[in-house]
Amino acid sequence: VSYPGSGGRFLLTSIEALTGIKVIGDGHLNAVSDPPPKPFNYLAYFSQEMAYGNYFSKVVILMRTPLKVIPSFCDILYQKTSNETESDNYAQCPEDVWLKFRDERFEDELRRWKYT
Repeated sequence: VSYPGSGGRFLLTSIEALTGIKVIGDGHLNAVSDPPPKPFNYLAYFSQEMAYGNYFSKVVILMRTPLKVIPSFCDILYQKTSNETESDNYAQCPEDVWLKFRDERFEDELRRWKYT
């Protein structure tokens, strides 16, 4: 599972560029009845079981802790809810927005992504 803002799409693009192998995310899996072996990424999903069973016999897992990317997720949410222009898509949210997000949601975000 890829935490929002963790660079999952960038990772997919990098894997494809380095290997020359077409990479898909799980959002495209339903369109493929028998997917061939290929690098694969789970996009951001909250509290959802990913049960693709026998599709994969070997898996490489790359992990980045949500603790390091929670600020990026705050930036994404801010960009989606503010009137930022497209050129500002990678701008950080204002510090007061981050501090409010951190104080109100930090513990919940960590719990949401904790393996149980």
